[in-house]
Amino acid sequence: MGSTMKCAAPKALIPICSNMTFLDFTVQQIENLNIESEVNVTLVLMNSVKTRDSTEDMLRKIRILQIKIHTFMQDRYPHISSETFNLFLILSMRTKVFVPTRSWKLL
Repeated sequence: MGSTMKCAAPKALIPICSNMTFLDFTVQQIENLNIESEVNVTLVLMNSVKTRDSTEDMLRKIRILQIKIHTFMQDRYPHISSETFNLFLILSMRTKVFVPTRSWKLL
């Protein structure tokens, strides 16, 4: 989606106001929620090969906050059939078929 929008950086790093990015704003909101509600909400971010480094650089700057932040790569998880819940395999090679970049749907 970011490529379609012609984003040069991850959408989470787009400035929105007062020198804050979407990521800054989201982290601030989760931090406030955790404090006010005495909960421990975790932020989970899905990255691609193109967004991983920029996102990780930004996270290093904000990890001093008291919220848990986890990331994972979108293109390193196997396709799973919505009918059988089995992994799709390339039968001739017996290898898993991974979710392609820019894909987020279950089959």
